[in-house]
Amino acid sequence: MVLLVVSGSLFAQATAALQAEVKRLYTAAHDIDITALTEMICTDDADAYAKLDNHFQNEVQKFRYVFTNAKYNFGAEKTIDGKTYYPINFRNVVRVTYFNPIDSTEKQELLKKQFNAQSIVYDKTRNAFLITYTAKLAAINDNGWKFVFLDETLPAVYGNCLTENIKNTLGL
Repeated sequence: MVLLVVSGSLFAQATAALQAEVKRLYTAAHDIDITALTEMICTDDADAYAKLDNHFQNEVQKFRYVFTNAKYNFGAEKTIDGKTYYPINFRNVVRVTYFNPIDSTEKQELLKKQFNAQSIVYDKTRNAFLITYTAKLAAINDNGWKFVFLDETLPAVYGNCLTENIKNTLGL
């Protein structure tokens, strides 16, 4: 019985720590803290900072998280090769604003497919889309939490953090 209490207590601590890190990741994305994002994302890409910086704003568009009270759905914990993994998803809302005129109907269809969006609304006055979709990521604990986005939320800067075997094991 004591073993159950101890292991349950350790699980609760790990979950609380993971939840805090996920919220910190969300805040870093919302605040466009590229340094924090680069530190929190599992990557071996030497250009990760520049790619993330360019993702949030470039000559064509700017990408912004719209602050919401995100509710995170944590999948089952899996241990693979000594590392702990959690699949996570949450309802995310982003705004993509374009600096030049666009074909809003064509762009809306493209973004709907890109994000697998549940909702996408065009605001003509801002030349922007408000996109609501289910964001998917994986948390990896290998002496600290790192994250990999499994969708179009952030550019693919993660390198080899998730092999096909790990994705399959996690059901991703």
